[in-house]
Amino acid sequence: MANGSNAVYTITFTTGLIEKLAGVRRLTPPQTHAPEPRPLMMHPEILALKQKDAQLAKALTSSKRVGHLLVKAEEEESLKIQQLGQELLQQYRFDPRPVPCQQERDACVECYSGNTQSPWRCEALVDAYSQCASQAFSGLGSKQR
Repeated sequence: MANGSNAVYTITFTTGLIEKLAGVRRLTPPQTHAPEPRPLMMHPEILALKQKDAQLAKALTSSKRVGHLLVKAEEEESLKIQQLGQELLQQYRFDPRPVPCQQERDACVECYSGNTQSPWRCEALVDAYSQCASQAFSGLGSKQR
């Protein structure tokens, strides 16, 4: 990092990003067809509720089991990805470039803040800032070629 720079860079990985990068698709319960209702002496609504309750209990058990496995795998993968991210940051560290014309910009802001009723008094500072910015950006074009 640059001398005197206190910039700290971090990488954050969400579960959704990890799943997307790994190509993991969210599990959808398989479509099951309800068995034909048998002729019983029960009321049809009670029979339907019993069948629905059994299906929901089975789905809940399956969901809990898969959820525990996913949480365990997510914790392990998250740690690995965090470590790899930190390694990348250390390997490809860069120093931020200084902002050109920062002093001129600050002088303009201060002048405008102090002269809200008569901003024309800041004309010389604005011209200096404009000239500095033009020189800075014209210098960028020649460096890139």
